[in-house]
Amino acid sequence: DAAQTEEDLFGYTETESDLYDAAETEEDLYDYTETETELPPAPTYNAADYLVIDDDGYKELTVQVPAAKQTTDVEVNDQIEQEFQYVENYDDYVKKITSGKVKYGDVVNIDYEGTKDGKPFDGGTAENYNLEIGSDSFIFGFEDDLIGKEIGSECDLDLTFPEEYPVEDLAGEDVVFHVTINYVGEMPELTDELAEKLSYGEYDNVEDYVQSVRDEIQAGYDEEHKNEAYTAIMTSLADMYPVEKYPEENVDYQVDMMMKQFEAFAPMYGMDVDSLIESFYGMKVDEFIENELTPSAENALAQEIILTAISEKEGITMDDEELDERLAERAEAEGVSVETFTGGLDRETVRSYLLQDKVMDWLYQNVRIEDIEETENYYTFGNETEAETESVFGNETEAETESVS
Repeated sequence: DAAQTEEDLFGYTETESDLYDAAETEEDLYDYTETETELPPAPTYNAADYLVIDDDGYKELTVQVPAAKQTTDVEVNDQIEQEFQYVENYDDYVKKITSGKVKYGDVVNIDYEGTKDGKPFDGGTAENYNLEIGSDSFIFGFEDDLIGKEIGSECDLDLTFPEEYPVEDLAGEDVVFHVTINYVGEMPELTDELAEKLSYGEYDNVEDYVQSVRDEIQAGYDEEHKNEAYTAIMTSLADMYPVEKYPEENVDYQVDMMMKQFEAFAPMYGMDVDSLIESFYGMKVDEFIENELTPSAENALAQEIILTAISEKEGITMDDEELDERLAERAEAEGVSVETFTGGLDRETVRSYLLQDKVMDWLYQNVRIEDIEETENYYTFGNETEAETESVFGNETEAETESVS
């Protein structure tokens, strides 16, 4: 499958996504990003040597995608409860339940200390940590073992870290967590005052704040729908205009760039790149390059060649002024500098990626997109039930803690 999303266009692959998911903290990812240095420019090639489109078939495409999911009241409620965890003067608002038993879905405030062979280990201790039971935030068994425990009680959890845990000293090791269950926290009734605090002063009433939350969630679902359409469009284009050969220098370049990303990730897990790839993917480096990275590079180049051919036929271009504007917009949306956003890529490589994105936007506006009902045999976005759920808030705390998840 050809790459479809902005992340794919900037060299982000599914194989690398496993590493992003496994990164222990958000800071790990920022540290990785900030250490990016200027990368060599991609080799130039003439896309017309690999594909020329001389028909208008791409304009006549009809693609079918699942209809955009519509935001539910339950989702709005859940999101507000997640945002509640960051409210200023949190302790002045939270409802503290101090009796009863812990159940699935509760958010428990706990103190915990983890020990191995009777000694505390790094990252295993925290106080006043808010943990949602069922969020799978901690290692297997931690949350399940708290279900049924009395609020206000203390208990010891005998657990084992998974073999693949990235901290070598803990991987596969038996540990004990001593846990104090302080209380179960609940969000109080939403008032105008609380709505103003939750929105950092942007809204001064419940109605407007709730609508803003609904709009934000819906924007995410609409973006998912757009990405589904992008995928369907590129799949159809790849069938209509097969690319049968690739510029080998560019295949090698993309493989090399992806390997540099794995090399940058490896120290985060205390491994060299060979060990990292074997640990995550069960392959030797040469096998991994042949079976994973090379096909990924070829798919990305096939997309680039097809979209370049369409851009040339339609006269879609990107001058310096537009390039700078788009880069500034994207960087601002991500909350990073332009340099961090581009990750060390040279200007012409970035121009090529953003031009592809512009062509995809043009195709999205010009092909026929039919929304279809989701079925069990088609990919869905995981519709949630409309059943009423008990109010809970998120699993973070204002106190600085080191997660054992």
